[in-house]
Amino acid sequence: MLFRQRKEPEEVVLDERDTAVGQKAVIAGGMASCLAFVVACMTARFVCMARGQKDMSKDISIHYLPFVVVSGAITPMGVKSVVTLAFHGSGARDDEH
Repeated sequence: MLFRQRKEPEEVVLDERDTAVGQKAVIAGGMASCLAFVVACMTARFVCMARGQKDMSKDISIHYLPFVVVSGAITPMGVKSVVTLAFHGSGARDDEH
């Protein structure tokens, strides 16, 4: 079941707390995506520096680029999910479950 059925027709489905949690989750996901991209790019540079290569423009393999793209796509979704669960879980009461 993807969506919970409302017990009463006038029951609230979405409130301002849900909207605020969604906005914070999107912001956190975007920030994490930028951070993952920077880490992926700088890791390639540091690996070349550790090998003692002076000209890094030729030595970074193009085979690493899909990993950068995949990490940039997966990171915001994962962070958004974790942030949403954390914020919704922090306000849950025992009598609701």
